[in-house]
Amino acid sequence: MVFKKIITKLVDLGPIALKQVVDHMTDAFLIIDDKYRVVDYNKAFIGTLGKGHTIERNTNITDVLSKTWHKRKDIDMFKDYIDRAINKGDTLVFRKCIEKENKNIYLDIEITPIYSNTKHIGTILFFKDITAHIENMQTIRDYQALLEKNLEQITQDKQDLLVRNAIIEKMMHTDALTDMYNHRTFHEYMDMILEQIKNTNINMQLALIDIDDFKKINDTFGHSVGDIVLKRIASKIKEMVTVNDIPARYGGEEFAIIFISKTIDETYKIAELSRKVVQREKYREIDRPVTISIGICDYKPGYTKEILFDKADKAMYKAKNSGKNQTVIAD
Repeated sequence: MVFKKIITKLVDLGPIALKQVVDHMTDAFLIIDDKYRVVDYNKAFIGTLGKGHTIERNTNITDVLSKTWHKRKDIDMFKDYIDRAINKGDTLVFRKCIEKENKNIYLDIEITPIYSNTKHIGTILFFKDITAHIENMQTIRDYQALLEKNLEQITQDKQDLLVRNAIIEKMMHTDALTDMYNHRTFHEYMDMILEQIKNTNINMQLALIDIDDFKKINDTFGHSVGDIVLKRIASKIKEMVTVNDIPARYGGEEFAIIFISKTIDETYKIAELSRKVVQREKYREIDRPVTISIGICDYKPGYTKEILFDKADKAMYKAKNSGKNQTVIAD
């Protein structure tokens, strides 16, 4: 129960703290998207590939496994297991023996498909090295009996399960490209905050941010470069806000931020600083500056979510229609 609270806090701290946790796991960990491309992994997974091997994100899982699994039929079997787990809609576990550096390595591989609103968005895989156990135990029954008696191992398994659940929870609530909260999660927070501040004096503002002329960037340089620009701007926005604030990728090239416990002047200063930081950033991929337009609405008693968004949206478009690259506070 205590460990569960710790994991929850780590998820709330964000991707850096969570990355430190998974990188210290003894089990290898890999996430692929719905196109079988690598999204994330930990240090232990690199170890399963052997010395001198590296891995790049967005690489197809087939190319990754070919570094260690030299038999094509083994790779095809592995992909078949992934497809079975996806079709089943549930976790699938199987055991695999691979040859690494002239030695047989035994792995228990767990495949868990991830869904968002019934849509398959990716798959999380865990590789547990059981070589030492296989070599030391004469039968699988002896191995299982030892695990049941080994309290420390059982505790570790429970902790690993909590970490896995935390990773899955994070995937469900964040945007894969920017690692910000996604649209659905942002609205959940907005509804909760509006309910909490009804009878308090807590200040709250909503800011909507749009990248100026982003369509031209995509049309001129391609969507892959557009994604790089989106990620970099998202990173700058996250650096500027405080731990009390809630930034999200609202959709396309638009971001949204809930500012908590700040005056409108304080929020305006943060928004302006963010705008200037984005403008000063060097975008080598396009060799030109990128700017953003920001609209802010200060919460007043009686404001609904719809009113906040309407006022913030109008303020943002006022900023765009007034020359872009500026911050406007709603009337």
